Amino acid sequence: MKPLRELGLAIVKASVDCLNGIKLLIEVPAGIERQKAEIFAFYEFLHFFLHITMRNASAVMSEHEIKHLWLGGAALPRQIQFILRVRFKFLRENRRVI
Repeated sequence: MKPLRELGLAIVKASVDCLNGIKLLIEVPAGIERQKAEIFAFYEFLHFFLHITMRNASAVMSEHEIKHLWLGGAALPRQIQFILRVRFKFLRENRRVI
């Protein structure tokens, strides 16, 4: 489990680093809308790095190993799983891009 945990933390760290790199480019005033825009950007980076991870995994891992990686959720800390659930709910309710 330790390698999966390290992978998950690396994905989250990369997403946070990218978010911090573009915060000055987000043209939304401070407040709730700014927070939503930053959460959206973080989610996009997180999704990107997860996608790249799974593409790479499909080249070197068996189907069983990939299912364990993805479905087990071991690659993502619980906090990120929560953020993803909240974000999906937000998108369903608002049906718009921030």
